[in-house]
Amino acid sequence: MGSRRGSTRESTRESTSISRKGATSAVSSTETINKNEQKTDHKLDKDKTPEKCEKSGKQVKIDQTMVQIPKEACKEGSKMESVAEKYANGYRRKRRTGLTGFTSPGKIGLIEEIPEGPEIASGYESDDAETMKKELALLEQEESRLRKLNEKAVLRQKLEEKRAEVKKLQDVVRRVVILGDSIVKFLPPIEGVTVQSFPGATVGKLSFLVSKKRVNLYDKHFIILHVGTNNISNQDSLASMSSDFSNLIAAIRTENPSIRIIVSSVLPRPVDHEITESCIKELNRFLEDILAADLDFKFIRSYRPFCFKGSVKRYLFAKLDGGLHLNSEGANRLRHFFLRVISTLS
Repeated sequence: MGSRRGSTRESTRESTSISRKGATSAVSSTETINKNEQKTDHKLDKDKTPEKCEKSGKQVKIDQTMVQIPKEACKEGSKMESVAEKYANGYRRKRRTGLTGFTSPGKIGLIEEIPEGPEIASGYESDDAETMKKELALLEQEESRLRKLNEKAVLRQKLEEKRAEVKKLQDVVRRVVILGDSIVKFLPPIEGVTVQSFPGATVGKLSFLVSKKRVNLYDKHFIILHVGTNNISNQDSLASMSSDFSNLIAAIRTENPSIRIIVSSVLPRPVDHEITESCIKELNRFLEDILAADLDFKFIRSYRPFCFKGSVKRYLFAKLDGGLHLNSEGANRLRHFFLRVISTLS
């Protein structure tokens, strides 16, 4: 009995010693594994530089496991949290069904790749494509809006330039006044031009009216004088008409010193052409050759449209008064002549 007990104790001691040695060996093996894992982790940490992550994809921790997101997803502009959440859900779902798809179960801290399942990758791409479509539509709307604004700006600039050009022309036209006897009374309107007609007026009568401020010369740049036919009818002498013209020019410059004066020639008179022809020609020559230079005004030959080879175009004069005044066609001819003169003024 004693020997049996002794042998039993001996075997127990031996087994205990063996188990202790095994435990020590196991602990040593575990420590070795842990050290290897730490080395692996350290190596992985070294590899996780921005350049490596950019090439291989982002690494996130899911359920105590480091999971690598495919680089195709990392290239998208979406936030990393939403991308990781998509892959995390897919990973958990596959793990619950036992279809993780991993080549090895892996260990905590090791990087494992999740295969791009159609339900995960296609869902991400679909959402991203929809976002891009919406953004593209918004950009196209913005582009269309900006194009319209640009077109409006260009049109507005052209409109302003055209308005300035028209205003410049109107300023010249509006500052012209035509002053005369009944011959200019029925002139068709000229846009912006003021016509002041005094039927029966002579050169002396217009001089009196101007001095009495009956003629508006304020802010006018040009004045066209068409007068003298009634002086011819009254058989005034050339000296008398010359003096009257001098007084009229002086009165106009007293009212407006900067105004430029244009004197229109006396038209032929079909009513008494044989009697007055020589007097009218003499007066027109005197005005053009002598007074225009002495009194500093411009002379225009308005009689030209009404004569042809020395003969009067009677069809341009009224028949009812024997050809003293112009008919509508004659008035249009005189208007056209004045318009041509006005267009050259500057």
